[in-house]
Amino acid sequence: MWTIYSEDNYVEYSGLVQSFVRWSEANHLLLNNSKTKELVVDFRRNKKPPTPITIQGNEVEVEVVEVYKYLGVHINDKLGWADNTEALYKKGQCRLFFLRRLSVYGFINHCSVHSPELQSVVPCPCTMSV
Repeated sequence: MWTIYSEDNYVEYSGLVQSFVRWSEANHLLLNNSKTKELVVDFRRNKKPPTPITIQGNEVEVEVVEVYKYLGVHINDKLGWADNTEALYKKGQCRLFFLRRLSVYGFINHCSVHSPELQSVVPCPCTMSV
């Protein structure tokens, strides 16, 4: 759910959140308060902390986060790519570490790139779905 929020239209924003909660209940969907996050994108120079919102009448406020992972893409509050690039870099380094370890023990020299043994440890990029 995306909306433009300012202090002037907080009533409209909270109404939109409550209508989403009602829609969820009508469609037999349960919202987990501990997993619900709010990502605020604010490009103003003088940022004010957003007014906390609660859902389903609980006393637990929705947590405001700076970075959120959605469908494998890391989105930050500045809409930049640094967090996503860093996560992809770490993932690649992890896979390269296993290849280096296999290389040290001579495992890569005895099997082909498409062998099931190697792909069980590190999937080949050419066989991965996009």
